[in-house]
Amino acid sequence: MKEKKAKVLFVDLPGNDMESFTTAFKDVFDIIAVSTAHDALWNLARFEIPVMVIGEQLSDVKGIELSQTIMDKHPETVRIMLTKQTSI
Repeated sequence: MKEKKAKVLFVDLPGNDMESFTTAFKDVFDIIAVSTAHDALWNLARFEIPVMVIGEQLSDVKGIELSQTIMDKHPETVRIMLTKQTSI
């Protein structure tokens, strides 16, 4: 029987980061890639997602705002923030 892969929710603007992450880890994780906080919250309400990777800039909110919402509503979910800012 095939082992069930853990889900990872990747939330970022479409582009190289999303494509690279998906390509690199698709054999290891069940990756759900979305580009808005709305879509991220929709998926969290429907699936057990232990890990999220969140881009700093999203189309509808800042990544840190989404991270805070996730921490409040789903404290068991590990959040990893992506940023290109060197000052953070």
